[in-house]
Amino acid sequence: MGKTRSAAFEVSILGLLSALLVLQVYIPLVIPGGVAITTMHITVALGAVILGTRDGAILGGVWGLLSLFRAYTSPDGPLSILLFTNPLIAIVPRVMVGVVAGLLFGFFVKRTKLNRPLSLGITGLLSALTNTVLVVLFTWGWFSFKGAGVLLKTAGAANTQNLLLFLIVLVSFNAIIEAIVGTLLVPTIGMPLLRFRKNN
Repeated sequence: MGKTRSAAFEVSILGLLSALLVLQVYIPLVIPGGVAITTMHITVALGAVILGTRDGAILGGVWGLLSLFRAYTSPDGPLSILLFTNPLIAIVPRVMVGVVAGLLFGFFVKRTKLNRPLSLGITGLLSALTNTVLVVLFTWGWFSFKGAGVLLKTAGAANTQNLLLFLIVLVSFNAIIEAIVGTLLVPTIGMPLLRFRKNN
């Protein structure tokens, strides 16, 4: 009975978080100044914390597939078309967000004496950075290998050595904001969810 209840809880939370990702891919968070940032890494990190690394990876895969779908059907700009129509760039970093979040939180709980809010905050921070760093590195690696003519021409860069710097500059502001938001929201939302999980 307990296992059945636990499995039902897992499936229901996984479905709920997947539905939330569908909303988030089309409704980004707009901060003062009109800058839109993603909050999908928070949902994936929370899923990994509550349900474990495997389900975190599944949610990351859902995020990646949604990004890929949107890039083909209703992109929010040229960069989205250029980067996220590539399954490697769209999906793999997002799956790794779930993997990293699950492994990190498990490590903090089992191997360290950090309290839960701090563990969740660090997990939120590093989950956001995982997405940003891997998207930048995969993009740089892909276009360096394939030839970065289109992107370099758009950026006004002279050669592929400038590509990595261009990408870092391009995403750095959003990345900082997303990391801060993840650090604050993952423990704020995660603590009540962890308590709720204990009762199910």
